[in-house]
Order: sequence, then structure tokens, then C-alpha cells
Amino acid sequence: MLSERKFSHPLEMKETDIEKYLFWKIEKHHIGASYQRLIVASIDKFYLSLFNTQLNIKHLYPHAKNKSLPVYLTTREVSRLMDGVTNLKHKCIVQLLYGTDIRYIQILLGHKSVYTTEIYTHITDIAQSKIKSPLDLL
Repeated sequence: MLSERKFSHPLEMKETDIEKYLFWKIEKHHIGASYQRLIVASIDKFYLSLFNTQLNIKHLYPHAKNKSLPVYLTTREVSRLMDGVTNLKHKCIVQLLYGTDIRYIQILLGHKSVYTTEIYTHITDIAQSKIKSPLDLL
């Protein structure tokens, strides 16, 4: 096992040793793709920076997952969801979450980043715009 073997210098390790270590780490500690990417990038950078050695470990980077469009609720499903909430405070929270698409607000305010919009949406009078709330459809 790789973890039992001691190396006196990093250049003694071969790419196959790094590969075994990474596979051991994935299996033993159940690391995710982002942590796996971090480990591979760190090792790669370490060898390149300190020893001017380019390792052939690009195949150890995890493959990107296929990104799919988010699943959304239909108007009927949202209506049923809201009808099922009896607590007034909880109903208000659910209705607020259902906050007009923030991208429309971003355009109205002229922000380049949606993060800036998130900061200012609570102080802007959105009621003057012609944007309808999804709640109006229920």
C-alpha cells in the first residue's frame, strides 16, 4: 500500500504512485470531485514550481458532470403547495420565495452582476414596473 511506503524525496514518487494515492483517497475518504481536483492541481503545481517537472497526471482530474436545466414547479403545483401551508408566517415565506425573477430586477436596476441586485432589491420600488408577480397567476 502506498500509505505504508515512505519516500525520502518527492522526486522518488512516480505518476503511478500519485495515481494510487488519489484512488486510495477517493475510496477511503470518499472525497468529492472538487476536492479531487484540488489535490491533483496542488500536486501538479508543487512539482512544476519546485522541481520544474511537468507531471502527466491530467487524466486524474475528475470529468465534469453534465449540467442540466433546473426542475421547476408548474403554476398548478405552486398553487397546491401554497394551499397546503396553513401557518400564516410560513405561507408568507413561501410566497416571498416565489422574490419575481431576480434577473428582471437586475435589468431594471442596470446591474452587471446579480449579486449586486441581491443587495439592493429590498430598497427598490419594484411596484412601479410592469412586471407581474408569479403570484398574480395563481
